[in-house]
Amino acid sequence: MAAVKSIEELMVEIDLLCEDARANFGTLNYFQLNWAPSEKEWGVGQIFEHLLIMNESYVFDLERKINRKEGNSFRESTALISRLMGRWMLKNIGPNSTKIMKSPKKFKPSGKRIRKTIIWDFIEQQQLLKGYMEESLQQINVNKVRITSPVSSFYTFSILEVFNLIVLHEQRHLQQAKRVMEMPAFQNIKSDGGDLPAPRQGSASHNVWEYQGGRS
Repeated sequence: MAAVKSIEELMVEIDLLCEDARANFGTLNYFQLNWAPSEKEWGVGQIFEHLLIMNESYVFDLERKINRKEGNSFRESTALISRLMGRWMLKNIGPNSTKIMKSPKKFKPSGKRIRKTIIWDFIEQQQLLKGYMEESLQQINVNKVRITSPVSSFYTFSILEVFNLIVLHEQRHLQQAKRVMEMPAFQNIKSDGGDLPAPRQGSASHNVWEYQGGRS
């Protein structure tokens, strides 16, 4: 299982993720962001859109638990299976895991054209998350305060687990985005968008970890 990192360590990881995103994806143009290997595989822009959607699903509860100091619900306080799920997720969601996991429909890319500011939107969101990390150190016990998973109400995670999961998830997907950029077809994208595929209709049944039919 991946070692659970402290809030201080995670704040450093957030800074590294921002630098990674800026250095490796910050100069991509609109056409590069919107290119995808196929209709069943995500492109760089779609990967970042997925991260934005997934992270946003935690923000309301982070605000509620950290700044408003709302207590745990009965389920959040008592469910043993939630604690087991937290350990399982930490083991399987990181960049070194080969576990294939499907993304729920509500967390998939919209299927619309990706805006050219998507990388900078991601970096801005990281600063928001880092702010919650800083506040959590002063406001709450990050091991005891729990939130319900946005994926399923049957699972709950401690605030510390949530921040670890967010960072691991992002690290995994940034690796996936780099692999997309290594594809010859991506490197041959015309600056005028001549190789850009037609817009997708809705969200295809993408696998979060798919890469050319394999794993991330």
